[in-house]
This record gives sequence, structure tokens and C-alpha cells, in this order.
Amino acid sequence: MPTFLYSIARQCARNRMRVLLGWALALTLTVGAAWVFAAPFNETISIPDSESASAQATLSNTFPEVADQTATVVIIAPTEQRLDSQSAKEAISAYLYTLSELPYIKGVIPPFTEPFSGMESKDATRALAYLRIDGPAAGFHSGDLADLTAQVKTLRYFLDGADVELGGDLYTVPNRSFSAVEASCIFLVAIILVIVLKSLMASAIVLTACLIGTVSTISIGLLARNFGAINFLSLTISIMIGSVLGILFALPIVARHRSQITSGMEITESIALAVGRSGNTIISQSLAVAVTAGMMLCVGIPPFTATGVLVLLTTAINVFSSCTALPALLGLANEWLAAESSPATVPVRSKLPGGARFALKHPIPAIALTALILIGTA
Repeated sequence: MPTFLYSIARQCARNRMRVLLGWALALTLTVGAAWVFAAPFNETISIPDSESASAQATLSNTFPEVADQTATVVIIAPTEQRLDSQSAKEAISAYLYTLSELPYIKGVIPPFTEPFSGMESKDATRALAYLRIDGPAAGFHSGDLADLTAQVKTLRYFLDGADVELGGDLYTVPNRSFSAVEASCIFLVAIILVIVLKSLMASAIVLTACLIGTVSTISIGLLARNFGAINFLSLTISIMIGSVLGILFALPIVARHRSQITSGMEITESIALAVGRSGNTIISQSLAVAVTAGMMLCVGIPPFTATGVLVLLTTAINVFSSCTALPALLGLANEWLAAESSPATVPVRSKLPGGARFALKHPIPAIALTALILIGTA
């Protein structure tokens, strides 16, 4: 395996522009496809063959409306008017009839209905109406939710001056998406890499290799929502594991390469040798993650199965990226990396730091102190 990885890395370093252009094209296509063919996350979590799932299935077959969710429409009367007047009732009836024509609405329960009580306030300035939504709230498309919110707001066209609010089961499932918090983690990782590697160029290469795998995982995971039940948590876990693997794979390769070019080794040979020597580490770490993901597949619970598949996918992507894109990046940045890794710029320490000397001399107190710090932090 090291010989095989050595030959691949050597070819990628020699043909670095072609390799990087190929990766850029692949990322562009996957990101574009994920953007165009976007599908909602499926946040429905069920355990097949469990007692609760069997009871829910039986209840849904007997009473199909149980499987549906409801949206609550709060109708607020215009100033100094009541909703129980004949004109207001006719306007509300026409308004609710319009909502019932929406494709995802299966039924409407209006206020002031004889079999039901308690759906209006005592002064008749507030009233409730219920919309029966087709299917569970977790499977309701965010685009349909936005459309329903806009349609509900049309009450003012039927009853001038009236206001309306929408709530209910639809809002119990959050519309999950990536935010600036996740993006800010990139800057934190970049700062840590600069501190560890003491090189801007080496840190940029490691971070770029990690981002290639991460972006590929996100794009393919978003595309997979069209073919299976992928929830936001499964994709998030796979991204976290993939990001860690990308950095773990890249760090030893970059460190070995910097050390070898410092001793005067030729650039392409150094890149190929660094990847080859790190091959056993990459393969062993990948197999450990793959075994864990395989165990998740054997559980038989859909969210675990989706997580296992995505983890296997991100592991394969990061292995391939470390053996192809990373050597190409190292070859592209050979002059800058060689200048930063010259003997004059690489600090040499003859002694271990004080903390390391203490840990080696007193291992048990060091372990106990570390455990106390971790427990206190948690």
C-alpha cells in the first residue's frame, strides 16, 4: 500500500495543475447539483419493529388523520369589531375555503362551528382555526411552509383590518440549516494550525485539503436527500468526522515533507515519500472509522444507517483527497514552503518543554491533573 500511494502522490505532484483543475471541476459540479436539486431534510426519527412504532402504524391505519399534523391559525379581529358578526363569519369562511384548496391542506376546522367550542374568545375578538396538514411535520418542505405562511397572511384581503398568526405542530420541527457559527470554526482551526505548524503556507495547505473533503461531503450529503431519509444531524456528524480525518491525514504528510525538503530532498520525491510513509497511518485510521460506521449500518435504525453511510463516504473522500489533492497542493506551493522550511527558519530545541519533562518524570500525577482539568471543564 505505501508503494501504491507513493506512485499516486508522485504523479499528482508532477501533474499538479491537472489534478487541482479536476478537483475544482468536481467540486463545482457537486456544489451546483446540490444547489439545483435541493431537497428537505427528513427529521422523522423512528425505530422499526419497536412497540411505539407498531402502535403508531396501527393507529395511522385505523385513523389516517393521526399521521397528519395541524397548523393553528389565530385570527384577530379589526379594531372595535367582533368576529361573530355575519359579515366577519362569511369573510372567514371564504378565507378558510381558499386555504383548503392548497395541495398540502387536507381539511379545515373553522371557528364558530357547532360541534366545537372554546375556539373563540369571550369578546369574540380572537378566534382559532385549525388546518390539517398532509403528512408529518418533519417531512413538510420548507418551501411549502413559506408558501403557507404567505397564504395565511392574506386574511386582510377578506376582512379589512384583521390580523392573523400561524403556529402549531409545523413549528415544533426547526428548519435546520448551516449558519455563520459553523463557518467561524474555520477561522479557529486556521489559528490553531498556524500555532502548531508555525507556517502560514503549511497551515493553508492543510486547511485547503480539509475543506476539499468537507465541501465534497456537504454537497453529496445534500444530494443524497433526494434518494434517502437524510437528517441534519447525520450530515453534521459526518462533516465533523470528515473534517477531523482531513486534518489528521494532512498533518503528518505536510510535517514529513517540510522535514525532508529542509534536509535537501527533491520536491517531488519528498512529496511522494511523505505520502507513502504516511500510508499505513492513513489506512489504519480509515479502517478504524470504517469499522465504526459499519457497526452503525448493522443497527437497522434509519438515522444511524444514514450516518454510517455518510461517514463511510466522507472517509473515502478524505483518503482520496489526501493522496491526490494534497500532493498537488504541496507541489504547487513548493517554493513558498521550501523557503519557510529552510534550516534558518526552522527552530531547533535541544530540551523538552517544562510540561513535557514533568509528564515524563511524573506520569501518574500528570494523568490525574489532566483528568481533573477535563472534568472541571466539562
